[in-house]
Amino acid sequence: MLSCNSVSILSTTRRSGRVIKTAARSFSAGVKFDYDVNRLYDTNYLNIPKLPIPEVEETVQAHLLSIKPQVSAEQFEKQVQLAKEFVENDAPLLQKQLQHISPEDGYPYSYIEKFWDDMYLGGRYPSMINVNPFYLLNHEKNPADQEQIRRAARFVNSSVRWWQKVTSGKLEPDLQRDGSPLCMYQFGSVFGFAREPQQDMDAMHYNPFSNHIVVICRNQYFKLQVIDDTGSAALSVNALQSKLEEIRKTASLSSDCKARDVGLLTSGDRNQFAEARGEILAHDPSNARSFRDVEDCLFVLVLEDATDVSMQDRSYTALTGADGSNRWFDKHQIIVDANGGLGINFEHSIQDGMTWNRWLQEAWHDMQGSDSGFSPLPKVETEFGDVEPITWNLSDTSLSNIQKAAQLAKEQINDVDMHVLEFNDFGRNLVKTWKISPDAASQMAMQLGYFKVHGKPGATYEACAMKNFWHGRTETIRSCTIESTEMCQAFLGNESDDVKREKLLKAAATHVKVAKGAQTQSGTHRGVDRHLTALKNIAELNGKDLPFFKSEGYIKSNCFVLSTSNVTTPFYDLFGFGAVVPNGYGFGYQTLPETLPFCITSYRSSPETDSKKMADAVAESLHDFKRLF
Repeated sequence: MLSCNSVSILSTTRRSGRVIKTAARSFSAGVKFDYDVNRLYDTNYLNIPKLPIPEVEETVQAHLLSIKPQVSAEQFEKQVQLAKEFVENDAPLLQKQLQHISPEDGYPYSYIEKFWDDMYLGGRYPSMINVNPFYLLNHEKNPADQEQIRRAARFVNSSVRWWQKVTSGKLEPDLQRDGSPLCMYQFGSVFGFAREPQQDMDAMHYNPFSNHIVVICRNQYFKLQVIDDTGSAALSVNALQSKLEEIRKTASLSSDCKARDVGLLTSGDRNQFAEARGEILAHDPSNARSFRDVEDCLFVLVLEDATDVSMQDRSYTALTGADGSNRWFDKHQIIVDANGGLGINFEHSIQDGMTWNRWLQEAWHDMQGSDSGFSPLPKVETEFGDVEPITWNLSDTSLSNIQKAAQLAKEQINDVDMHVLEFNDFGRNLVKTWKISPDAASQMAMQLGYFKVHGKPGATYEACAMKNFWHGRTETIRSCTIESTEMCQAFLGNESDDVKREKLLKAAATHVKVAKGAQTQSGTHRGVDRHLTALKNIAELNGKDLPFFKSEGYIKSNCFVLSTSNVTTPFYDLFGFGAVVPNGYGFGYQTLPETLPFCITSYRSSPETDSKKMADAVAESLHDFKRLF
């Protein structure tokens, strides 16, 4: 289990739900994007501006404003004094050092990037639950296309052809509504990458021109070639369907392979996995090829035996599976259950939601034969594709390590308290008639819900995509504000409906300002978490343990008991992830036209949290809002 301190950086970087408004059809409006996929990471083809380094005084003032609801008046005054001493004494040198971290050319491409990457790759906690989020996609309208193998084949085919578009230099840039381009550096590594365990600091493995995927079925692994040797033709849907049927049939001939499922090691502690991987490689050098086949593949396809029907069961399958087996958490995984339910579990170290959404948008519309707003995917196909089993020669020590990983996975999964709130009473269409941003309304419902359950405001993180900056990833929208706290107090007090309505409108308007400040890095409510994180890391590198960063106010405001992210897309059923602190909640949500779905997670080991109680409080809060309009 992660502690508040160990996860404070993770919780401010891991999600990228609130997206910049984009205009898919404007890609041809004079924006030239000629690129080499091998150089996307290092080359600023579209001249995207660098993430600016804010002034320390502005960051500290915005930080003080954001923490005021979290602390007592006495604690706040103490924090003001500590902030004053920090700005006057220690901050100038730290800021000067920070300004020299990001060179004009070369890595790191932003002042936060090296600290950010080290946070992800240096975290020794399990990626399952703690790092990897999931999406659930809509079911197919045609029942024949919902059959497991048919659905997997169609989705794999569209995804592979989208990747051919990327690697051939044909991907159009994402644009903002004003026509300005967004950063595209992440697209060169969507497929063909893997997180590779190493002691203390993991590495990333890349092979964008891989021509195969790995299929996992009943804890058995298969290498399936999906692009021909020339790189020009993708395996057709019919050929994929035939190969996947063959794999499923072969896998059904063997039973109880979980004891030898090396993928279970990816669900656990990173140092333990690094040690276990080293033991497997030392035992038999031929095992290196098996690891390489998995790590080189474009992505992993999981054929799942589960027959999930409810959204909650589908969510557990996508987040962890029944017991952590039949998975490889160091790769993107497309998971198709026995009923054809399709979910995706994302390895999150180097990419964020807007990048995944672009892949899924084009693949989904290709499957449906509808217009994605971008150019069609290439349609050169082949009927030939090799299938090879992937096996490991394992020692008794390795089998024991797998058994230990299985036990740890079981403990982790049993600790997750997940509840899906399928709020179908109304959606964003009605909310807009209140003259309130749908995202702001959802955030205020979570604020009020938390206050109802816990009797106090809770430090809140909402992810904000920062692709308007070169190598920008996310910034934190600190949704718990003075205005949202006053709103909660009004609803739980004896105030009139007029006062409640006024407080709600004011809190929602402030939330919009906070979100804009985070995205643009400007204004009274500017984002503060990236800047303060960088300064704190530099202080630690200098051997300084500064009172400002040790203070109760700073620590409390960074312990995000509400970690939230909005990934609204019409063909997603749900989005979710694990809570980022032991006594907190994870909220993946959408603001759809007629529904407001939430996936809420917490931990059973915490005596403070209850996902079902929180879900009921959020639903009640939404009805409280509706009653006022």
